[in-house]
Amino acid sequence: MGLTTLVGLVTYLLSTHLFTNLQSKDTRRAAGYLFRAIGILVSLFLSLTFADVVLELNQIEAAIEREAVMIEDIYRDLGRYESNRARKAQGLLVNYTSAVIDFDWPALANDKLSEQARDMFGQLEYEVLHLEDDTELQGILRPRIISDVDLLSDLRLSRLEQALAKPPVFLIVVLFGFLTCMVCFGAHQPNRTILILISLYTMLVGLVIYLILAYSDPFQGSTGINPISLQYVLDQIRH
Repeated sequence: MGLTTLVGLVTYLLSTHLFTNLQSKDTRRAAGYLFRAIGILVSLFLSLTFADVVLELNQIEAAIEREAVMIEDIYRDLGRYESNRARKAQGLLVNYTSAVIDFDWPALANDKLSEQARDMFGQLEYEVLHLEDDTELQGILRPRIISDVDLLSDLRLSRLEQALAKPPVFLIVVLFGFLTCMVCFGAHQPNRTILILISLYTMLVGLVIYLILAYSDPFQGSTGINPISLQYVLDQIRH
């Protein structure tokens, strides 16, 4: 917010010199019309960009909740086997979930995945692929377990793609429109009221841009997503 306020005020004060010799009513009227038109476009692009990053954030949270449910389902299905391999796979599933929370999440803040979770998943996948069916029910369950474990890997990799995502391109348009609005403000000479209005406007734009940038990196900072659903499931299957 501070940066947008500073840039906005500097742009405005510089633009007042541009309008020094153009202080006619027609000039101020034209600048006012242009400011309103560009202001509407800036607000529209800000709204669309903010809605887009919030929608993506909700989709990430929904995918994490889905993953948590899937882990619980896999654990329960493995419990329907009597073999030592199935019990070992259950233990590996617990360890994998714990590794995702303890190692993957901090690694995602640095745009990567942890080796601990990768290794644990490899062991889990090996045990699941070598399950033996002793009953008709187990024959039905095994393809489902394998499919769910494979999907766990896909969901994990999708988190990395989301962590590597860049801020929306619309932000460039927003910044250009914002600076143009500040230039249009230059048609009005600075006074206390004008400076207060510009400060409030630039702070509001800065706040929205900050939230857009923060939500564009969903695993970093105070606004980052926490693995609450995975932690809840982990606590359940541990007991």
